[in-house]
Formats: sequence, C-alpha cells, structure tokens
Amino acid sequence: MVQKPLAEVLGVHALKELVPWLLPMTGHMLAKACAYAGTPNYSYVGEGAGSYAKDTIVTPYGCRIKPCCLLLALLSLLGLALAYFLHKPAAAVPAPVGPVGTCTLWGDPHIRTFDGIRSDYYSPGEFWIVKSDNVWIQGRYLPTKVTSGLGVTKSIAVGGPFLKGHKLRIEVRSATWDGQPVLTGFPSDFTVPGVIDMHYNNVGTLLQNGREGKALHIVHLRLEDGSSEGLRIQVNRWMEPTEGDYMNVKITMHGQKGQDGHCGNFNANPQDDDRLQVRARVGKTGVDPREIGRASCRERV
Repeated sequence: MVQKPLAEVLGVHALKELVPWLLPMTGHMLAKACAYAGTPNYSYVGEGAGSYAKDTIVTPYGCRIKPCCLLLALLSLLGLALAYFLHKPAAAVPAPVGPVGTCTLWGDPHIRTFDGIRSDYYSPGEFWIVKSDNVWIQGRYLPTKVTSGLGVTKSIAVGGPFLKGHKLRIEVRSATWDGQPVLTGFPSDFTVPGVIDMHYNNVGTLLQNGREGKALHIVHLRLEDGSSEGLRIQVNRWMEPTEGDYMNVKITMHGQKGQDGHCGNFNANPQDDDRLQVRARVGKTGVDPREIGRASCRERV
C-alpha cells in the first residue's frame, strides 16, 4: 500500500488546526507519563530471609524511560515538524531582470511582439501568449460571425509562480479571480494588496485602427512581479452586435527567464519572432493538454 504524506491525507487547513492542539497535548501527556513520584507508595519493612544480590538501576533524573515516554517524545517532534512545515515562508519569486517591453494583440489576431515584429495568427484555439518560468499567459482565439472562420482574441488567462498560486481570467463580458467573479459593474475596481490591482472604466488608448468614436470598455491591471513597474495589461473589450465579441490586449512587462510564446521570446532579435519559428518552438496546435491547468482559458467557453 502506498503511504501518503500526512499533509495530503488531512489537508493543509486541517493540519493547521491540529498543530496548536497537538503540541500542548503531547507535552502534557509526556510530563504526566514521565513524572517523578516524590513520595513512594511502599514502606521498607527490613531485610528478608535468605541471600540476595543487590542491583543498581541507573535512570535519567526524574524519569524512568518507558515506551510511552519514547512514543510521546516522537509525537512532540512530529508536532514541531508539522508546525515548521505549515508556517515556513514560501520561496520568493525572483525579480525579472530583462528590459521592459510591450506586446499588442488586435484584430484576428495580429500581434506586435516584444521585439517589435508583426506576426499574424489566424487559427482558432488556445495558445501561449507568454510562456516563461514565472509568468504564464494563455489566449483563446475563436471566430466571430464577420471573420470568416479566422480567430480573434476572446479571452486571456494569467498564472504562474509570480501570482503565488492565483489565477486570473478575463473575457469580453466577465472576469474571474481564482474562479470568483470580479469587476462585475461598470466602472468597478478589484484589489488584492501586494498581488493585483484592477480597474474597469472608459479611460484608455485605442489599440486598433477604426475604433475611433466607439464606446470604450477597458480593463487596466497591474500585477506584482518583483519589479517597481509591475506587469501591466490593458484589455479593450469590444461588444458591437454587428461584429461579435472580441478584445484587444496590450502587455507591458520585463523580459523573463525562459520566455517564449506568440509575443515572442523577447531576446532583442525580431527575426526569430516570425510566426513559423514561434510555432516551431511552442507548437502549432495550441497549448499542450498537460499544461492547460497552468493558466487556463478553458473554465468556460
């Protein structure tokens, strides 16, 4: 039978409730089991008849080592180990060290990469916009009734170690943080101190030609990534009945270790951000199903 770690069997929250109760209890039981009896419960009545050999038993002061003492001592050590495991600080995500750049997605979809070259991705599906060691951004491309089967950006999802286990998903008409709806009104705001700051309003720049004079619905967000600027994303939502829903996206961020995706590898060489070269590196059929959980757009179609 496979032995599972206690944290997996009980769950982290259950262990956090257990530790404060376990430590005092084991300490009390250990003290009770190993307590030294100051007054013996017998009386000396003199030497008996016959010969005898005198034995001397040496034990630690105040306690005879009993099996229960050893067991309770081990339980106390276990409690201390659990307390350390549950309360030790998480490893800090290293700050990005690359330069700051901008990648823009518009239309069906056209992409201006961090290194400044334009690439066109027309195929529907889910693809890596940014894939690095710490930052994961996926995009969902689907057609509208006026694109003749060509994909447009319908939603993005953000995750990765820099978000400390959280996931953000933005669609044209909704947004979620860890699966819970946010920015449900217009205008509206959402903040998690030290992690994310979001605003939804009608203020911002256009990211696509031909949108002049139309009503603006723009999501602005800043994600803490260890830099002074943070990782910033602007999402312009378009909900014209004659066009169908889609979005334009602008991502401003530092270069990351191991970075690639439709926004390019951000290595100051525009030529290797060509669509064919990017697809050869990150795949041409979409996100590997084994990586969908990293920052998924698939929670809802």
